[in-house]
Amino acid sequence: PTPTSLPTDTDAPTPVRPSPAPTEQPLQVRLEMFDTYGDGWNDAVLTWALDDGSASQTATFDTGDYASQGLNVFDPVGCYQVTCSGGQYPNEVSWVIQDWDTGEELLSGAVTTDPLTLCLDMAVPSAEPTPTPVPTTMCSLASSLAVTDVCCSATYEDEYACQDDSSWHYGKKWKNCDWVADKPSSRCSKKGDTDEEEDVKAKHACLFSCGECPDPTPAPTVSPVCSDSGTWMKAGSDASDEKDCDWVADNAEGRCDTMGEDGLYAYQSCMAACYEDKDDWVYDHNGKEKSCSYVGKKPSSRCEEVGGDGTTGYESCPLACDTCGTYTTGLLVDDDFLGQ
Repeated sequence: PTPTSLPTDTDAPTPVRPSPAPTEQPLQVRLEMFDTYGDGWNDAVLTWALDDGSASQTATFDTGDYASQGLNVFDPVGCYQVTCSGGQYPNEVSWVIQDWDTGEELLSGAVTTDPLTLCLDMAVPSAEPTPTPVPTTMCSLASSLAVTDVCCSATYEDEYACQDDSSWHYGKKWKNCDWVADKPSSRCSKKGDTDEEEDVKAKHACLFSCGECPDPTPAPTVSPVCSDSGTWMKAGSDASDEKDCDWVADNAEGRCDTMGEDGLYAYQSCMAACYEDKDDWVYDHNGKEKSCSYVGKKPSSRCEEVGGDGTTGYESCPLACDTCGTYTTGLLVDDDFLGQ
């Protein structure tokens, strides 16, 4: 007999496979691994673990002189123990842990069985969409410096807004316009890529960081607070004597209390000459001492740091933070004179 075929239900709907839920990118720091011989780590292994032992991760690489990977941040405000076994050739091994976004070094070392400690204080990524950054302009700069005598109209903001291309990077994603801004003299000529174009010089993509913003006409000026007057002269002198702010700067500690023709002391008009950053002021940044020169590279975010003496960068780094005249710290005039 002819076999009977099983009935089919041609009207039955085709099952729809549900789409997998999107996975969140874990918060990570970057591990860069180096081998001086160029044949990988030869069984050396770095271990990254929460100090309570509740979570850990290992890393190594098998060939070449360099490799990198992400290390999961199990607790954004936790402390981590880092060890690195020696493998077959321990003298060839070294590593660096960096902030994933900025490339800032957080910890570095070589082979170690004694754990090194790294404590993090990282913001947890928000599930909310990131707002579009506001372009940085002369007006917003004036506002951040509390300069009130600069006219900043909405028309000016709209017409002359100047900003960096957030997609530009030089090789690695963290080498972006913020990275360029740290050393514009040497990095603005670097060629990188944007989302739309390759081989773009930084100065053409990072306009604000490289100082390439077009000047409107007329352009408002924001004079630094820590500057010398071009008209101040010592009382009783004239232009031929050349006893101006340059004269004060030649012997600031002896001349900043000199009265001027305009009734102002030298330290009130020759602020660049009569203020200095404190050489011994430092603050702790991930276990490293940072001075006023470091603060001056990013004053907008670093001047608020508190040093070991209890003062902020605003107080002890007047030139780096452009706060001359606000505090007496760094003023090259005797306290006895100021108190008279």
